[in-house]
Amino acid sequence: MKGKVSLYKSWIENQHAIILLVSLLFFLFVGPLIQNKEFSRIFYNIVMLLIAISGFVLIPKNRRGKLFLLLFYLNLLTTFLDLFQTVRADFLISNLVWSIFFLKVLTEIFRLSLAPKNTSSNAILNSISGYIILGIIGAVAFDFLQELDLKPFKVDYKFPDLIYYSFVTMTTLGYGDISPVFKEGKALAIALTIAGQLYITVVIAINIAKYLNQMTKESEEKKFKTIDEKLDRLLEQKEK
Repeated sequence: MKGKVSLYKSWIENQHAIILLVSLLFFLFVGPLIQNKEFSRIFYNIVMLLIAISGFVLIPKNRRGKLFLLLFYLNLLTTFLDLFQTVRADFLISNLVWSIFFLKVLTEIFRLSLAPKNTSSNAILNSISGYIILGIIGAVAFDFLQELDLKPFKVDYKFPDLIYYSFVTMTTLGYGDISPVFKEGKALAIALTIAGQLYITVVIAINIAKYLNQMTKESEEKKFKTIDEKLDRLLEQKEK
């Protein structure tokens, strides 16, 4: 039993980047298409559980990280129980804890992107996930303003609409179909625009540059190794 648990844990640690990215893509593109409310609730809870499991891998296992995980485990338990309608999670508290979790994962992705030795393909996948997480955090922030009656917009929008607006703002497309009219919403929109552009410029660019540099280095090493092997064979033939 312990061997199987260890095997599953090892597999999740190795594949966490792709699991996290795929789960986030399902959250963005599949969830809004589900019309049935009950099925939508179950779907989102399952996706959030997958995001949590894969995101845990990025959180350091030091004392501060363990305290943070303890807090999040409680929210995760509530989400799991909500999946079976045993307990209904409080909206504001649940969203607050999830936002803290997303911020922590985003912080770790940023920290790892600056590590010179972190040049694996997982680094690029995690940086893409981080960009999506930033957009979700923006949507949650606008949702908080609505729930607290700070009214960032003229009318209250549903969460899928806020997700759409958050990414449109981050990418500076600015279609204008949803626009903040009050100072709180405008301030958050400016912050989200700056954060989105800086993320692409710094985090994603650094990870891609490091990965390409590593690929070039490995290619050159392989090339020199092949040349050395050919020279060794030629020397052996001459000696014979």
